[in-house]
Amino acid sequence: MRLPGWTWLLLTLLVAGCATPRTVHLDTGRGKPRVFTPPADARPVEISPDAFTRAIAELLLNMPLPLQREPLEERVVLTSWENPHTLAATGRAPTYRPWCKRQENPEDCLSLLGNGFILDARGRRDIALSFAWDAAWDGATEASQEAINPIALKSMLTSVLGAYMDQLTAPRPITQGIAIAISAYLVAYLGTDAVWALVKAWGPLTEAAAKARSFAELEKAGRRFGEVLGDNGTRVLVLVSLTALGGRTAMATKGPRLPGFPQAVLAAKTQAGFHLGTAATGGVRSIGLTEKGLHLELTPAALAPPPLSSR
Repeated sequence: MRLPGWTWLLLTLLVAGCATPRTVHLDTGRGKPRVFTPPADARPVEISPDAFTRAIAELLLNMPLPLQREPLEERVVLTSWENPHTLAATGRAPTYRPWCKRQENPEDCLSLLGNGFILDARGRRDIALSFAWDAAWDGATEASQEAINPIALKSMLTSVLGAYMDQLTAPRPITQGIAIAISAYLVAYLGTDAVWALVKAWGPLTEAAAKARSFAELEKAGRRFGEVLGDNGTRVLVLVSLTALGGRTAMATKGPRLPGFPQAVLAAKTQAGFHLGTAATGGVRSIGLTEKGLHLELTPAALAPPPLSSR
């Protein structure tokens, strides 16, 4: 039986994760870095759909986001590269229309997607990436539709995640404050291996989006990326990204109010050796993720007590 390419990717990640346990390097600039291996039975912090919806509503409350419902002609967030003149000549309908009809506000969706501009590779990637949110998006739409435009919110979150993933997959450590905070939260909530799987899946998503010649191909690429995360991972990513829209101050003040935060604090200590609460306040100076593991530069105050598995 021939397996799809993305299935081989997941199997490769699982095999690699079992064969070569990733270590965590903690460097305070004082002596040798502390090195330890996270426990093999570490599990992600679970966020239920109901807790996710409540958290979305709370995060959006009083958050100064430019996402109120406004005349659509004044806002161009996403577009389609399917030329309307070509579609008219061939008698075909735009392939994104069925997807838009499934959205809470199909008219807004079509207005945001149907302006006939030609998308570059990044634009295609962002549209593909937006499909990865769909596993969790019903809850976000339910929580946000009364106050803001859910499609515009989804577009903004997609842009945040795309910019963040570009930093995470770059061949140098992350040093930007908000990106450090996002990385620290993802490691705490999901674990190092899950974040590494995210990194490995980003390349195939970007490549597939660049080669895509139809909206359906973008949808397929995005859903593959979403499957790497799973429903819970998607919920975590949406909440962390939404919190990050408010900047480091929001990460510091609203991050501790996210569902599962106490468990994430404990996981950060036992699986990565740092205090999660310091990630948004300058305690973590840089984060680097490689196939061998996680490397953090941090202040002594951000260093958690050594776990029993440390070496």
